Amino acid sequence: MALEVQDRGLSRGYFEALTTPISSAAINYFNFRRGFSEYLFQPVNATGGFFIHVWLTPRITGMWKYTAATTTYTDMLEGGTLVDRSIATTVALNSFDADDAIYIVTSDVVGGFFIDLTNANANASVVTFTYSDSATTLTGALTETDGTDSGGATLAVDGRITWTAPTDQVQARGNDLGLPAGTPQKPTLPGYWYKMTVSLDLDSAVSLAQVVAIPKDAAAYTRLRANTVANMVEYSVPVNQQACGGIGIRGSETTDTYALNANYLKRGTTP
Repeated sequence: MALEVQDRGLSRGYFEALTTPISSAAINYFNFRRGFSEYLFQPVNATGGFFIHVWLTPRITGMWKYTAATTTYTDMLEGGTLVDRSIATTVALNSFDADDAIYIVTSDVVGGFFIDLTNANANASVVTFTYSDSATTLTGALTETDGTDSGGATLAVDGRITWTAPTDQVQARGNDLGLPAGTPQKPTLPGYWYKMTVSLDLDSAVSLAQVVAIPKDAAAYTRLRANTVANMVEYSVPVNQQACGGIGIRGSETTDTYALNANYLKRGTTP
């Protein structure tokens, strides 16, 4: 007997125009609006005929700031501000010092993080990331390229902090990694762990708007053709938000401009 397949009805949608670079070298990153299960792309330009590249980014599943002076952990994902594109509020670092740390957990190995700042840092300081190189250690060394640096001050401009994705990283649990004791209880979430520290204290005004994980494989993109409005093609990309947190987009040409319209789609349940 043949199986009838029915698409689920659309229960909600959200439209926006995404501003993206034309350069084949630059990538813009955008977090999903949480709860939506599909992306519908409409790349348009005057003449048509070139391509854009789209990546699905790993989900950031946990992020905490550890403040050494008070031995406290602050959940930076509470409320979803840093990982939900629909939330316009910010998260303040509140005098992030050289003794402090930010712990980030992701659904997959990543090649860095894109950081969108609200208030930038002006103090000279260098950022360092380490990763879970075993189930009990968070000491794997990375060689960072800090795109947020300006004049020796990290987190001074919006940008990417990137590295070559480690091939020996393993999933770990926070309670096995020797994290410092603190209150509330130190995080125990399983996943791929990263630790961020700075060499010198940041200034007290620094705050973040969004953080997006960067995929480990720069070649693993979907290629979408841009066309004229009359011949516009729509591309539907399903999203598993347990694993994916956002998208990265770049243009594959450097001599033309285009508009990229995107619809977030939420499907209803099948009766």
